[in-house]
Amino acid sequence: MRQTHWLRRPPTIRSSGFAWRRRFFRSPISDAKVLAGRQKPMTEIAILFVEIETADGHRGLGFSYS
Repeated sequence: MRQTHWLRRPPTIRSSGFAWRRRFFRSPISDAKVLAGRQKPMTEIAILFVEIETADGHRGLGFSYS
């Protein structure tokens, strides 16, 4: 089986950047865990954005939230 280029060696990251944002809800959000008394209602969300570019020119954007 022939391996592709990216399987032979990991890509080299040329540049990366990130941004972090926090957003507040107008009114708290509740789910089943809140109704069961296991959590408090959510009042905000934190979001992390990451952009990466490789030496080969590939670019990607990823995000995570909590």
